[in-house]
Amino acid sequence: FDYKRPLRFQDEFVVLVRIIAVSRRTIRYGFELRRDDTFVGHGSITVASVTVSAAGEMTSVDVPIGIVERLRGAMNGPPVEE
Repeated sequence: FDYKRPLRFQDEFVVLVRIIAVSRRTIRYGFELRRDDTFVGHGSITVASVTVSAAGEMTSVDVPIGIVERLRGAMNGPPVEE
C-alpha cells in the first residue's frame, strides 16, 4: 500500500475496491482510499485459490471457470464502495 496522506484515529474514509486482474488461480484486487475529496493512498493484494489437505498443506487449484468469467466481467464495471 502506498499512502500519500495520513489518516488519523477516528477519521472516516472511503475504500474503493476494483478487481484488476483474474487468472485461472489468482485474483488481484486494487484499493483506493479517500477521505472526503482527498486521495489518501492506493494498493493491491493478490489472493490465490487453494485447497488444504488433511495434513494442513495448501495446494493451488483453479477457480471455477464460471466464477473467472463473472469476475472478468466485473473488471469493466464501476468500483464497489464499501
